[in-house]
Order: sequence, then structure tokens, then C-alpha cells
Amino acid sequence: GKWSKGSCRLFLNIKKGFKFFSNGINGFVGVEDVANAMTRFGLGSLKNKRFLMVSENMSYKDLFNLMAKSMDVNPPKYEIKRAYLPWLKFPIWLMSKLNSSSSLSVETLKTSLKKHSYNNAAIKKEGFEFEPIESVIANTAKFLN
Repeated sequence: GKWSKGSCRLFLNIKKGFKFFSNGINGFVGVEDVANAMTRFGLGSLKNKRFLMVSENMSYKDLFNLMAKSMDVNPPKYEIKRAYLPWLKFPIWLMSKLNSSSSLSVETLKTSLKKHSYNNAAIKKEGFEFEPIESVIANTAKFLN
């Protein structure tokens, strides 16, 4: 994929020395796991069943630390807390207007502060095993090193 878009952009930002993290939590999965599940379950008796494709729930701090470690760069060191949000809204909005390629927006900041947790028990019950996110990150980072 394009390194300047989507999830790949996170790797680029960390490699370039991005300094901020939040302790928000989200679910993460590798693209190969998604493709494997689609080919494995998409044609059989489970083809109309829905599954949450989440390998692991993880904080952005831990995710960014894994990314930094895999690319041998310093991890982000400044935590962005919910209390900072009112003071950050205007500068972030202004940055997004001045730089249309900016990946940071007020919405991405708000999302990064939320704690979402997802349950993958249904697909695991069908015998599907996910690749650990640490391994997904290490394999992805090889393309940037």
C-alpha cells in the first residue's frame, strides 16, 4: 500500500520521530489475517457469518513503542491527555487547513483518546488463530528499514 496513507502513515510518522502518544485503546489486526480469514471462511458454510477481525486490543502507546522498537528509533515520549483537548483543537484544525496532507485532525485526536475493546472469541471458536501484532509490526517495518 501507500506509505503516506492509512495505517502505513503511522509507521512513517514514528520513523520520522513522532513525539506524542495517547493511552487510548483500540483493536488491531494484520492485513494477512484478514485475507486469510476471507479465503478460509468466505466460501464455506460460514460465508454469511460476521466476525470481528481483531488480533489484539492495545494502547496507542504500546503500539507506537512496538513500531519504534521494530524500526530502531526512539518511541514517542509525550502523552496527550484528554484534559489537553480543548487547547489542542484550534492548533490542530489550523494545521489541517494549512497542510492538506496532515494525518492529524481533531477527530483522529479524539479517537486516539478513547478506549475501545473488541472480542474475537467468535472467530477463534472456529479455529482461527491470529498473528501476534508484534510480529505483524516487525514484518511491516522491514519494508521501511
